[in-house]
Amino acid sequence: MKETQYSEIRLPRLQIVWIPAWIAVMAMSCHTPTPRELETSTIAFGSCLNAQTEQPVWDAMGSVNPDLFIFLGDNVYADTRDPEKMRATYAVLGNRPEYIRFKKEVPILATWDDHDYGENDAGADYPMKREAKECFLEFFEEPPGSERRGRPGIYLARRFELAGLDVQILLLDTRTFRGPLTRREDAKGGGGPYTATDDTATTLLGDDQWLWLEKSLREPADLRIIASSIQVLAEEHSWEKWMNFPHERERLFQVIRDSGADGIIFLSGDRHHSEISFMETTAGIPLYDITSSGMNRGMPDKAIEPNRHRVHEMYREDSFGTLTIERRKGATDLTIGLHRIDGTRAREETIPISRLRADPR
Repeated sequence: MKETQYSEIRLPRLQIVWIPAWIAVMAMSCHTPTPRELETSTIAFGSCLNAQTEQPVWDAMGSVNPDLFIFLGDNVYADTRDPEKMRATYAVLGNRPEYIRFKKEVPILATWDDHDYGENDAGADYPMKREAKECFLEFFEEPPGSERRGRPGIYLARRFELAGLDVQILLLDTRTFRGPLTRREDAKGGGGPYTATDDTATTLLGDDQWLWLEKSLREPADLRIIASSIQVLAEEHSWEKWMNFPHERERLFQVIRDSGADGIIFLSGDRHHSEISFMETTAGIPLYDITSSGMNRGMPDKAIEPNRHRVHEMYREDSFGTLTIERRKGATDLTIGLHRIDGTRAREETIPISRLRADPR
């Protein structure tokens, strides 16, 4: 796996090797797939990690040999308006031996959610967002002069070659620019406190991030991973989700339609359970949202939340997610895995990448 620039041209290296004929015959009769015939890459991802408690998840993820790991938010629980306390919380994670081992072997990308942003359910009005951003960038070793350091927010685009595919990874920032949430009048009756707003002037991503996303989706790619700290497809629960801003979610679907982008997988976190959701937009664009939460903050006793788009039963124990790309001649499959903390799969869904293409009708 390597990170690429879009303009890079990759050419095969040619070698001429002379071998005895009898070896060639044996090789043909005992043929096994070569890297050109079968290529696999795995992206691991997860959210909701308490830095202060045990973290067997790092060794479990290491056991599946991922090529890349994506932090989806609540990467630490640092609810504070004191930058030094926030740095100290990050330092606890940074000094964990299991995290250090994992980090040496696997590249890490990250976005944030409310508890590493600094305050529960906070948005644009959070007064310490600049300091929180600096703590985040320091911990994840963002280089000087990077795009993230030069603009508000932490949204970011990266491109990798994985299993021979050109994979675009878009990390959204659902905190820095997000407008106020609308509270339910009956919230005291139980469930989450929020409902969909009818104020279409409110924003989730902000103008600049929307322009960046529209431009990014117009770039060619074989597969697109869009990381959103909050769920994109779930509709019924009353906690944080894109559907609290229905006009923004519809704008997201419209941007996807207008750009012609396909091959999209959403990754999300936040909910302290893991699940796979699937829906088709009105334009026939199929979308998956893989929620992975929490890495050591699962809720085994949590009630089953309604979600009409859920593919399998939600998984409520500690967990992490994987997306494995398996590319053979003429076909590419994607296997979605929701993993127990011992590394085994609790939920699994395999789909051909062709299923993520827009309906041509």
